[in-house]
Amino acid sequence: MISHNDAGRLRTTLGHAYERCMESLERWLTCIKAVVAFRQLTGFSGDMAERAAFCADNLTPEQKKSARRLLTHVAPRKTEWLSVPGFSNTLALLLLEMTSWGDIPMSLEEMVEYLLPFNEYLLAWF
Repeated sequence: MISHNDAGRLRTTLGHAYERCMESLERWLTCIKAVVAFRQLTGFSGDMAERAAFCADNLTPEQKKSARRLLTHVAPRKTEWLSVPGFSNTLALLLLEMTSWGDIPMSLEEMVEYLLPFNEYLLAWF
């Protein structure tokens, strides 16, 4: 996921926050991968409110079983992950260090402003 050179640079830049940032990134990517896999498996692209009806009407029993497995893999962990204070802030700190924003710098507060609604929507899936 992160090259050895990048990991060393991030460890130096983030210092004591490095492990917490990497853990947040791993958790975030686990959620994103599960949503993407669910959508690829089912063809569903609506919001959570429409998901149950779509699955009931359009999936075979085997597809339902696989789709359920994808969601239930993350759901029990979500509570634990959300209990970590500053999940979005920690993730924003890492993303700011990992990514070039070109000639338009972005502040931590601005990155958090983008991430909070995205993360709320993402975690609501589980």
